[in-house]
Parts: sequence; C-alpha cells; structure tokens
Amino acid sequence: MNKSSIALFSALALFLSACGTPKAVVEQAAPAESTGMVAAKAKFPGYTAADFDAGQALYQGNCGRCHGLYGPRSHSEAQWSEVVPRMVVKANKKAQATVISPEGEQLILRYLFAASN
Repeated sequence: MNKSSIALFSALALFLSACGTPKAVVEQAAPAESTGMVAAKAKFPGYTAADFDAGQALYQGNCGRCHGLYGPRSHSEAQWSEVVPRMVVKANKKAQATVISPEGEQLILRYLFAASN
C-alpha cells in the first residue's frame, strides 16, 4: 500500500467514526421467571425469590449432611410432602436442637416444588 492509500483509508475511517449516531440506551428486561417460580407463586401466594433462595439454602445446608442431595425432580410433590417432614424430625433430633423450624420446613418444600417444575 502506498502513502496516499493509507491516508485515504485513515481519513475515511475517521469520517465514518465521527458521523455515527450515539447509541441509544436500551433497558434490558429482567429475565423471564422460570416455570417453577410461576407455578410456586400461583400455588403459594406471596412466594418470592428470597423464599426460594432461603429454601434452597436450608435444603442444601441440612439435607446433605446425612446423605447425598436428591434433585428436586427426583420425587413428586406428594413424595416430598411425606419425606421432608420425616427428615426434619430426624435432623432436629440428631442435632438435639431445632435446626429446621416449621417455617423452614415449608421453605424447603416450596423450594423443591418450585425447582421441580
């Protein structure tokens, strides 16, 4: 390439970059809620993402202490409704304290419901 071609390309690049319009700020919508969260909110009025996170933390922090964690889809809602209360009793008995309250039990059940849909 000769000097005149380089100068021409440089001038053209400068001109095109100066003529561009400013980019509009586009607000990005929040990601759509998962099907499970929509189902949980319909079934449990007032259910929030914070409730989901709290239930998940309780499940992961307590239910994996004695055995491996099962995926939320590994059991039906009816099965979880039978298993979780029994396991809460066992966890509290083993700890000789209330490590999972009745409210915590509900958070776990609702988390499992939301995560399995």
